[in-house]
Amino acid sequence: MNTKIVGDFGEGIASKFVENKGYVIIARNYRVKSGEIDIIAMDSNVLVFIEVKTRKNSDFAFAREAVNHKKQSRIKNVARSYIAENFLIYDHIRFDVIEIYTDNKYIQHFQNSF
Repeated sequence: MNTKIVGDFGEGIASKFVENKGYVIIARNYRVKSGEIDIIAMDSNVLVFIEVKTRKNSDFAFAREAVNHKKQSRIKNVARSYIAENFLIYDHIRFDVIEIYTDNKYIQHFQNSF
């Protein structure tokens, strides 16, 4: 499977996962010139930007390790664009990572990852 199909599949699973936890999805695949955020959601009064990483397994590395400092910086910049574009003011903003492994159907949610 190509990475786009795998990524879309993982984002669908992650969306359902957080909705089952009570989150309200505001946007998926929000894109600007500098990058993309997979899921934007509300968790009570917290605006949450979620990066989803889907892998077959963790044989070579944990999926969450792909969200390095450069990727984190890019996500933060895209989040700033989203907030400015939508004239939002939030006291509480959080950046989460969700990793999904398709081999064993495992999902792990890391809140406040960076």
